[in-house]
Amino acid sequence: MTLTVDPNPVEPGSAAILSVDSRLPVGLVDGVATWWQCWNGTMWIDIYLVERDYGNGPTTLKIEAGATTTIPALGLSVPNSAAIIVPDVAPGLYRIRDELVSQGSETIAGFVLVEVVSGHTSGEGGTAGDG
Repeated sequence: MTLTVDPNPVEPGSAAILSVDSRLPVGLVDGVATWWQCWNGTMWIDIYLVERDYGNGPTTLKIEAGATTTIPALGLSVPNSAAIIVPDVAPGLYRIRDELVSQGSETIAGFVLVEVVSGHTSGEGGTAGDG
């Protein structure tokens, strides 16, 4: 599975196109949400759920500690492309993690690195140790 973001680099709060190109076996499905992650110095951590635009417009939801944040809707076909909203985060390097699920419930993960540049107003840091 290959994920791409266009454009890349991006600015906080801007729209971008997230594309999933799967050259994997037939029968895989994708969910509406992906995970926006930052590096905390030892591992990638989820800080936002990023919802693709499939009719309701793209949204970005901050993941709050101790809360469960869920976006339903599994079953998008792959390959696919849709608009997303870049979270309001500090300039730096971030990662988007997406998962495809097979009919046998096998999960396949894909990742893309996203560089955030310029106008930051608030949010999480994106460089090592800032997440």
